Amino acid sequence: MYANIQNTQATATAECGVPRTHIAPSVDVGQAHQVKFDQEMKNLWTFPPTLMGGVVSPYSNTGLKCDEELMRDWQSMNEVALYTDGNKPVLVLVSQAADYEVAFIDQLSFTFSRQTFEHLFSNIEIKEIITPENFNDCMSQLSHEIDNTCIDALKTVMDDIFGFSLGSNGNGRNGYKKSVNLTVENGANCGFIAIGGNSETINIAITGQGCANASYGWQERLYTFLKSAKRAKLTRIDLANDDYYGDYMSIEYMDSLYDMGGFYSFGRPPKHAIQGDWKNLVDGRTIYIGSRGSAKYCRIYEKGKQLKSVDYPDWVRCEVEFHSGDVVLPLDMILKTSEYFLNAYPCFKELFDRPECEQCKVQYIKRASKIAIDTALTTLKHQFGKYIGFFELWFDDSKIALKAMSSDVFQVPKRLLVTQTDLQKIGAVA
Repeated sequence: MYANIQNTQATATAECGVPRTHIAPSVDVGQAHQVKFDQEMKNLWTFPPTLMGGVVSPYSNTGLKCDEELMRDWQSMNEVALYTDGNKPVLVLVSQAADYEVAFIDQLSFTFSRQTFEHLFSNIEIKEIITPENFNDCMSQLSHEIDNTCIDALKTVMDDIFGFSLGSNGNGRNGYKKSVNLTVENGANCGFIAIGGNSETINIAITGQGCANASYGWQERLYTFLKSAKRAKLTRIDLANDDYYGDYMSIEYMDSLYDMGGFYSFGRPPKHAIQGDWKNLVDGRTIYIGSRGSAKYCRIYEKGKQLKSVDYPDWVRCEVEFHSGDVVLPLDMILKTSEYFLNAYPCFKELFDRPECEQCKVQYIKRASKIAIDTALTTLKHQFGKYIGFFELWFDDSKIALKAMSSDVFQVPKRLLVTQTDLQKIGAVA
């Protein structure tokens, strides 16, 4: 169905049959560049780097400060390439897929319930004596203390999984009341924790710099944590592939694949848009496939031209951005990055020479817009049953306790599935 790209890949294929750019490509800047690197090392510290992904960076966003020997170690690990922007050398930390893999995680976001840390809540104390009059204020104070307890617990969790520290406090984000920035020793902003509201959940977002700076093996540690966390789910994950040499993924070829139906979804072509320098072919071009607010969105762009890379002028990046929305993003996307990336579009398996790749697709399952009364009761008991039982004894009167915990204004919850008979039963209708 699609043009045969085997000839362009033949010279780039290792004995295992994997194109060379699918294996972490060697970033060998060569002897001449190494000499230039050594000569420019001392002058380089005044220029902040561009973080693209990879391993821990010792840089600061406000200036480069690092040990020369450590820097050399990184070069030997093929994680640092020397690029030039005009006459100024710029070090770029490059994210690369693991051996024999196609894709890597470039960004992600996930949520889980505060109840994940409920074993720590027994230490929380409310100083005031709770009465029906101050009940709401006491509950607000209790919720605030629970948030603080969760943030304290996340200090250890973030360090264990990513090697991140908690930085400065921020304003509310993504519908949450407050946030805390995530950082590393070099000062790079790696993401944030948002908490307070949204069904008592915690939202953690890891940026591209965060994926770059995270400790080795963070994917497996994160997967293990989320599997044990309560109500954990992925809300966004970006998977990417880099073709450093233009062997198989030129911008023109990827555009032609769209015309041949290579990006069809459910038998229909997704939206297509282009941006950039398509006339002079100097500053780089971008292809957008899909809608920005949809569950899946693809960007293909000329990264080498964007960075003005001398070493990799033909570098093209393909990113697929997955959002939960009305679909469920499986947690194993964190571990099976290549499988989900290759199954994102019909043309990818042939493009990346993986025809036998495991079928791993995001399930387009609509979430129930309504929940039945018995389901609502089960959820209420599971999430707040301990509190309800406590306050029933505290007030020594079930009606007073229920009134204290009820909304001041009667409203039927939007997602609660009720019938006319149900409404008549509670006197909501005549």
